[in-house]
Amino acid sequence: MSDSPRSGILGLVLVAAAVTTLVTVVRLYGELQGWDPKYFGPEAGGGMSVVGIAWLPIVFGFMFGRRLAKNGQRPKNMLAAALVPVVGFGAIVGVMALYRDDKPTMLMLLTYVPAGAALAVMFVWMRAGLTNLLYGIFARVPVVLVQYMALLNAWGTHYEKVPPGETMTSAQIGNALAMFQLTAWVPYTVIVGGLFAAIGAATVRKA
Repeated sequence: MSDSPRSGILGLVLVAAAVTTLVTVVRLYGELQGWDPKYFGPEAGGGMSVVGIAWLPIVFGFMFGRRLAKNGQRPKNMLAAALVPVVGFGAIVGVMALYRDDKPTMLMLLTYVPAGAALAVMFVWMRAGLTNLLYGIFARVPVVLVQYMALLNAWGTHYEKVPPGETMTSAQIGNALAMFQLTAWVPYTVIVGGLFAAIGAATVRKA
């Protein structure tokens, strides 16, 4: 493999994707085996269980940022690269708080606000944004496949569940969950990964 910066970061993304897929498999197996719900929660949304992939953009975003900085691909404005993701994440939290009693509006906004925030993150540091976007896609495609299999076989895991009170067919649930992975979790990866990429880059001294 070439030692160029591009191939170096791609290799790191592939390693991150492989680790993330492994965590997804372990999480699924743990739920199917009824392991401790603190670590393998089967409720809708996953219940912030310890074993999950939502935390990994923190780790890998930091690693991506360090690698990019070492390759001479720092953001033009380090402060903006750190603040824009914070503002974007705050906008998402604000939507969820303001419209918690109006789910249709909240879900509609959560289709667009995360994507807009992710685009803003990519605007201030395109290289890190694209790296985290690629990682997010690699991380979430296996989850969509697991969701499909879980729905098809009624495994009873969090992968096939929606919040209580929702009346949807299996096909509607599958479509909604798959869409949420792409319109919410992939942008989430770009936003959170972008923040920690900026932190990672800041730990690397300029040559």
